[in-house]
Amino acid sequence: MNKRLKKILMLVFAVTLLLPQFGIAQKASAATESGSNVIYDMQQDSQLVGSAVEYTDALQNSGVKFNVVDNNGAKAIEIFGRTGNYNGVDIKTSLLNAAVGTSFHIQVQGRIPSDAIVPNDSQMILGESNGKYSWLNNVAVQAGDSFTLEYTIDAAQVDTYVAAGTNLRVQSNTVIDKFIVDSIIITTSDASTIPTTPTDPTDTTPVSDEVVVAYDLQEDAGLVDIMTNGGTDYITRAGNPTLTPISNVDGTAALDISNRANSWDGIDVNAAKLGLTTGAEYSVELADIFLLALRFQATRTLY
Repeated sequence: MNKRLKKILMLVFAVTLLLPQFGIAQKASAATESGSNVIYDMQQDSQLVGSAVEYTDALQNSGVKFNVVDNNGAKAIEIFGRTGNYNGVDIKTSLLNAAVGTSFHIQVQGRIPSDAIVPNDSQMILGESNGKYSWLNNVAVQAGDSFTLEYTIDAAQVDTYVAAGTNLRVQSNTVIDKFIVDSIIITTSDASTIPTTPTDPTDTTPVSDEVVVAYDLQEDAGLVDIMTNGGTDYITRAGNPTLTPISNVDGTAALDISNRANSWDGIDVNAAKLGLTTGAEYSVELADIFLLALRFQATRTLY
């Protein structure tokens, strides 16, 4: 479980800004809820777009170029105009060869359109693209059917396939004139692909309890000339209000925002200058000063 460093920005009413963490499901795989790690997810393939697609880093056509279409907000691969039973989608074994793991599980989900021409005894196949053309998994289909093809392959077999130039092919045993692939997901359950998080010694303070001040209005030397300069290195004027630094009787500084004509008139916090990073939790605390508006406009650049 990742621990997050809490940082405090000393400004005005309590707001929590939680920055999400992002992962890339390639060689360093992202963990799924089931404990497996995703090596490849068709839905996340940024190269898989448009029509007449020949190949991406992970997939390629086998004789007929395919189209990538929208399927209720998800990607779908349409293989239309098939003239041979081998026409379909190849999953490149080089993708698995580059990944970390001792075995890989491939799952393909798709469907046969209801108006497709489907010969008798048709089956959808996950098989080898050359060599023996072995069937690894197959399922009988008719027009209007959905299908799922699954196969688990070990690293040694992957090496053999890569050396022979063999990919894993989604095709049929007959010439079904068209079919659609909705999902291709490749996972490994190897623990070696799961990044480990060191355990803190019990006699030390957890990182998540550490508080670091990223910005304190009291320490901002630019407040003196904030109106002349339109802001400081860390906060800038939003709209056209009048910004006036004030010295309180207790020696602390305050910022008076007056002559506001719009709801957005106030100050902007320059999150980039504060060095905010993903994976951390930030609390914005505002003291009792005359600050009437606060916007985190710059936080969009952190995503």
